[in-house]
Amino acid sequence: MATVTGVCASCRKSGVSDGVILAHTRAIARQTRPTAIAFHHIFNNPIKPMQPTISIPQHWGYPRFALEQRTKDGIILGFYYYPSGTELAEQFGDGWRYALMPNKNSDELFHFQESQIQPLSPQELFSEITAEIEFYQQQISILQQQLAVVTGGSING
Repeated sequence: MATVTGVCASCRKSGVSDGVILAHTRAIARQTRPTAIAFHHIFNNPIKPMQPTISIPQHWGYPRFALEQRTKDGIILGFYYYPSGTELAEQFGDGWRYALMPNKNSDELFHFQESQIQPLSPQELFSEITAEIEFYQQQISILQQQLAVVTGGSING
């Protein structure tokens, strides 16, 4: 096995050798408590899932909007960049472009240039999030009622 030094995907520590990464991966796969505790002591950090990262070349500039951000046109599901000087940039304009879904139940996907997107005002965002919370609270209430019927009123089953 070749020696590899890199970043441990679970705890994000740099300079970790391939043997430690392999053992760490096996510990996570087995979900064994003693091994997980041993690695906690090695890294002095609890084992946690890897967080996704996006690398953007410096000369591109940073996107104005984030994934899953709510806008007036919908929720941002993805974005991509047309660098200046490319055929796509000449045809459609350079810069960031975003893929938006009008709502979570839609099967449509729309593409907008960054300049075409309008963010929600704080009040609009508050209203949307509050409405979604109320919806899910109603769903939880319905599920709790169904569970009570199934269990004969006993919460613990």
